Amino acid sequence: MLEIRAPEIFPHAGMLSPRDASYDPRKAGPGNSSVCIDLRECQFIHPPAVLWCIVYSAVTRWKGIDCELLVPENFGVATYLKTLGLFSMLEEIGVSVDARDLGTANDSQVIVPLQRFIDISQVEQLADVALERLSADKPVAGNLSALISNTFAELGNNAAEHADSSVGAFGMVQFYDPPGRGTQFWCVVADGGMGIRASLSRNPTLKPRYEWTAIEEALKEQVTGTGLPHRGFGLFGIAQDMRSLGHEFIIHSGTGMMHLQEEDSVPVARRCSVPFPGTLTAARISL
Repeated sequence: MLEIRAPEIFPHAGMLSPRDASYDPRKAGPGNSSVCIDLRECQFIHPPAVLWCIVYSAVTRWKGIDCELLVPENFGVATYLKTLGLFSMLEEIGVSVDARDLGTANDSQVIVPLQRFIDISQVEQLADVALERLSADKPVAGNLSALISNTFAELGNNAAEHADSSVGAFGMVQFYDPPGRGTQFWCVVADGGMGIRASLSRNPTLKPRYEWTAIEEALKEQVTGTGLPHRGFGLFGIAQDMRSLGHEFIIHSGTGMMHLQEEDSVPVARRCSVPFPGTLTAARISL
């Protein structure tokens, strides 16, 4: 059995131990008969980590490997994950989850709960839901509501159009109001597809050698795997927006990872010893 133990504070897959999580379930594995994702010690789990849990589990199950998720012993964290819909979604794809005695919490912080989608029309519907809830339940400035909705739509469209994911794509929009840090919104999308390098390689003019260099290419204006001149503005535009004060942008694709924060002038990706089995994009927008 392969056991992957999450840390107490679990922001994203890049914080997992390479000793546990270096296996990419999309590829031929080392003969694991089953996989166990152990969240028992988690005291806080961020949306990018939630998306890793569902994508890693979904790809593992698609490969015909048994998978189990051990829920956090922290009752509040476990209840939050159930409220998001993580546990029910895992059970639907055949992952073993023991979520006994857990209710659901106030979902006022969940703008769009965890959702699976396969095409652009579904992404547009979810973006509309986000815009409606932001306007009605969380009144914020119109330009900020539009930025959040459009950011989710762009990230979702990229996954639906380019990932070629056997398990579809997943996304969510989350609201936070941590003391002393201001209001924050997470727009997070992930898939179990080919990754950015393979997607860009469909364009004969692009030959990125590594996942991390492919991420840097994807953030340039008019760079796209389609090769069409009117495409390739989406990720470039999001990266530009996220450079604004207080915003954050994460891309994790295979063994490449980019973490763009406000002080970064040029997006620089790095090699990550913990691969993401597909592509994750996460934008944190702060007031």
